[in-house]
Amino acid sequence: MTDFEYCPYKFNKVAITDVLIECNYSDSLVNSDLPNFQHKILGHCSLKTCMKFLEESMTESLRTLIFVHLGKETVSSREILTEAKKLSYSGSLVACARNGEVFDI
Repeated sequence: MTDFEYCPYKFNKVAITDVLIECNYSDSLVNSDLPNFQHKILGHCSLKTCMKFLEESMTESLRTLIFVHLGKETVSSREILTEAKKLSYSGSLVACARNGEVFDI
């Protein structure tokens, strides 16, 4: 899922195994003085929204959780991974994708 602000659907009843999800900005890092501030918050998913979606949707069948479409200066990979680990995806691959990186799913 990319280029979304919010997903009204929950997937906890379909036992999703692999997720690629946008995490474009963190409220603490996005600057309201950015020239593209409105586009940033209206067309992308925040860390808070992303984690809430994952908390409500994921199950123990999750094998792979990859965060994509990260904002260059508006989100921290370390913060994303720290928050994701709080959701207890033990045994799952949890990563922030980088340009050109390949994952076997």
